[in-house]
Amino acid sequence: MRKVAIIGLSSLESLAVRNILEEHRHIIPDNFADFSDIETNLDDYDRFIVSSDQTLAHLDFFLPKKSRVIVIASTSGLQSGTFQTIGRNTDLTDIISIFDTLLDNGNDDEKNGELTTREIEVLKELVSGITVKEIADRLCISSSTVITHRKNISAKLGIRSVSGLSLYAVMHGIV
Repeated sequence: MRKVAIIGLSSLESLAVRNILEEHRHIIPDNFADFSDIETNLDDYDRFIVSSDQTLAHLDFFLPKKSRVIVIASTSGLQSGTFQTIGRNTDLTDIISIFDTLLDNGNDDEKNGELTTREIEVLKELVSGITVKEIADRLCISSSTVITHRKNISAKLGIRSVSGLSLYAVMHGIV
């Protein structure tokens, strides 16, 4: 069973989320006032429902886990290309569908946006500015394998440009 943490929502929002999860999925989530309350127990949870301000304040934690995070936006119309977002105007049917997607996603690294060790190696080389052929030579793999790793990295992170990948690598201490 999935362990779900609700972080930084108002009492009313937390109650609504809790009721939906209990009623439709028989999951009882744990509620935390903010990120600091859960920080020592992060490994106990595999799914997160988080306020937009807590998400932004701890983007370095939530971004790599984006497929396991739902952002609850306090303002209507907030859209995110990175995270699943529920806003003030979201219909209950859509909310249930978003929760189902969150809870049904696989837990393996290939699907949840977390990079494998080899992908991190390729990312380090990509952001150093060398060519695909040079990366292939350094890592003793073929150029097509490097290209495949780059496609997988981009798909997992939702970042297409080398400059965006560089920023990600710096933010996460990879380079």
